[in-house]
Amino acid sequence: MDGPLDLSNCGPSSLQCLSGEDHAYDMRKKAQQNQIKLWCAQDTIEKNRALEQERRQEAEYANYVLEQDRIRSELEGEAKHRKDEEARLRQLENMEYARQARERKEQEMQADNEAQRLQSHYLQTCPLLTEDTRFAINVNEKHRFRPDHFKGFEKDHVDRLYKENDAVVEAKRRISNYEAESESNWASYHAEVVNKMSDAEEAKQRIIAEENRVQKEILSRQKEELEQRNVQMEKERLAEIGSEFFTRFGQSCR
Repeated sequence: MDGPLDLSNCGPSSLQCLSGEDHAYDMRKKAQQNQIKLWCAQDTIEKNRALEQERRQEAEYANYVLEQDRIRSELEGEAKHRKDEEARLRQLENMEYARQARERKEQEMQADNEAQRLQSHYLQTCPLLTEDTRFAINVNEKHRFRPDHFKGFEKDHVDRLYKENDAVVEAKRRISNYEAESESNWASYHAEVVNKMSDAEEAKQRIIAEENRVQKEILSRQKEELEQRNVQMEKERLAEIGSEFFTRFGQSCR
């Protein structure tokens, strides 16, 4: 007969009880098995909960990194657009200043030319300067003249003054042309510098976009590798517990 005796079902012949019999063997064995099952279940639940929390944290971190990259890209795009717009406005403003300066110089040049033309016309038609100068010559001394009868310079002297005035006008015209050419060259140089700055900024933005793309690929690849490694570690740590695991509990030899 296997197992301990049930005294309630035995007759008078079974009044003798031997010391060393374990009447609570089955109950203790079942309690031990249930306790181990409970421990294993609790450990599995804790591990699954920790794994789920770790996955959730990784997903939140990945979303945070992607959102940060998106916001940074938007801010960089807005900054580039604002910078390009400011450069374009500065270029237009400088071009407008250059145009106004050229117009102002052209107006000044036209005013000077008109004043010189009027002055030349006055000098050529003024009776004071064109009157016969022979009346100022002294009758007794040909090389002397009478100051009270001075009516102007000689024709050669007047011609020389005209030539000097023409030389001054020509010099002013050359200076004005040089200044206009310098202003045009400066405007061209400024436009070229702005274009180069825009090209450099676009190249920089392309490099930043490429670096962000590479970083996203690296992050995605690392995330996949981490998930695969976690799955593999979880498989190794939480191997399937078969029914054979509990069969030998409580069967130790004494």
